[in-house]
Amino acid sequence: MPRPSLHIEPTSPLQIARHYVRELIYGANDGIITTFAVVAGGGMFVVGALRALIADVRWWKAGVEMLGLGGVVAMVAYASGGFVARLLEGG
Repeated sequence: MPRPSLHIEPTSPLQIARHYVRELIYGANDGIITTFAVVAGGGMFVVGALRALIADVRWWKAGVEMLGLGGVVAMVAYASGGFVARLLEGG
């Protein structure tokens, strides 16, 4: 006999936001990967924003620039890894 669900549907806007943020960060099977991606993105933004201490740029612009550059580098690394994997498989 199945036990009753402990799930409670969120009703207020704050509860709904908390529910979906939790699902985004910790949810599903790849929650840990999502968490690391969010933390890495936040870290890249902070490092870029700190660049404003030594360069004559706005902190938010430097943070967004670093985050964007990191995203492009991550996509290139992912694509090149897939390419090498296909080469090694012989296909």
